[in-house]
Formats: sequence, structure tokens, C-alpha cells
Amino acid sequence: LFDLISAALLAGCINSDEYEPHRAINLEFNGGPVNGANYFATLNICNLVNRYSDGKYNCAKRASPGPVANVDQVLAGAVEFGISRSDYVLSAVQGTGIWENARTVIAAPFTVHNDTVTMVVRDDSDIRSLADLEGRVVNLGIPVRCISSMPWNSWSWPGSMPRTALNLGLLQAEAGRALADGEIDAFFATVATPDPSIERAADLTDIRLIPLDSPEIRQLVADTPYYARTYVHTGYNGRLIRSTGVLNVFVVKHGYDATVIASSSLPDEIVSDVTGYVFRHLNELRAD
Repeated sequence: LFDLISAALLAGCINSDEYEPHRAINLEFNGGPVNGANYFATLNICNLVNRYSDGKYNCAKRASPGPVANVDQVLAGAVEFGISRSDYVLSAVQGTGIWENARTVIAAPFTVHNDTVTMVVRDDSDIRSLADLEGRVVNLGIPVRCISSMPWNSWSWPGSMPRTALNLGLLQAEAGRALADGEIDAFFATVATPDPSIERAADLTDIRLIPLDSPEIRQLVADTPYYARTYVHTGYNGRLIRSTGVLNVFVVKHGYDATVIASSSLPDEIVSDVTGYVFRHLNELRAD
């Protein structure tokens, strides 16, 4: 009898809401490489979610190879959130480019910052525009399978980058050293500003940022809502001020928006909650 009474009491305690322990909903958020802007954006977004959700969510940031992997992992349900590029998001939804014939549904609640296509050369170089890349050794800093979906693939030839430019295929982190050593004539970095790869190049040699502007590029931006026109301040830190010798100069750039994406299988409440925490505390996010 004692055993039956004890079992009944125990069952009552377990089934009682009063004693049921609270379980936070785990959210995994893919950013990018640990030294990149997207990684820190996910870190700070997760900090806001954990700070203001009153224990409802446990948001964990994750390093990742980059925006392509983030789309793939969100689509596969491996993570709940990620940051990718606005053009990649549209491509995934439409089933084009890298995700050809794989039409999918993906949520994109908000953007966090602009990533600009930045062209870097040595300061003693005679390269002044995209047209000057004719026959030069250039590093695009992206996987071969992604080239077809990059902005410069859409820019008309030869009005933009000449087809004879040779893509060396180095990782973005290796490009600064290669530029300083004369192994390449220029490199592209599609990044938020400031970026470690450009800072490293400025530490190793004197550099210049080349304006990326032409009628063809402006038309591309006008025709594609996922690209944007931005301006990069060449003196955004001491290293670039010394290396360029120029202060208060804005270089015209074009790029895309870093976009937060979410699995379409997530309940609307979760996506709405995370978006709300960010929007209600934007000043904190900017300060971080």
C-alpha cells in the first residue's frame, strides 16, 4: 500500500505544471568564419535573444564556412537560423544558380549589414579601374562553383572586369600576403567593412581601394533589388589611413545585404520573437 501511495504522489508531482522544470527552446544560429562580421553579428543577436527572452530561448552562435553553407544547413534543418547574402537567398528560393532545380521555401525576416564587393591593389599599381585588370593575376576569393552567382558575373564584358583576368583561387585570408609579395595584382573581398583580410593587406604593404562604378554596374543595381550601392570610407582605421595616405575619401562600392534566414519549418512565433528582440534593442546591437 505504501508503495502504491508513493507512486501516486510521485506521478502527481511529475504531471503537475507547478513542478515541471522549464525547458528553454534551443536555437542554433550559423554565422561565418570566427573573424568575420557575420560571426559577430550572430553572437550579438544571440546575446539579445538570451538576455530578453526570460529563459524562453537558448540561442547559440555557430561558426560556419560561409553564406552558401548557411543556406544549405538551414534548408536541411541542421540549424534554425543563419546569415547569408541577399542574392543567395533569392537564388535558393527561386531554384537558380547554385540551387538550380531545388526550389525551396526559406524565411528572411531582416538584414543586418551591407557586404560590399571591394577591390584591393598595391598603392604602386597602375590599376585604376576594372578595365585595367586585362591580363592581370586577380584573386576573387570565392569557390569556383560560386562564381556564376557573384555580381561581377552579371556585369557586362568588357565594360567591367575583362575575361582575360586570371583568378588565382586563393582563400581570402591568403590574398593580403600574396598581394604584398607580388604574386597577384589585385584581389576582391566581398565583405563588411572593416574586414581582417583588407586590414592584413594594409599591414603588409601600401594599398588602394579601387572604385567599382560604371554605367553597367549602376544598371545592374537598378535591375536587381538584392544588390545595393554603398560607400566605403578609406580611412576607417589607422592602418588604411597610413597605407593610402588619404583621409575622408569615400570609395563607391556595390554589394548585397547580409540577410538573416530561418528554416521554413520553424513556428512563426519563434521567428517573430527573435526579430522582435533585435528590433526592440537595435541600439544595443549597434553598440555591440
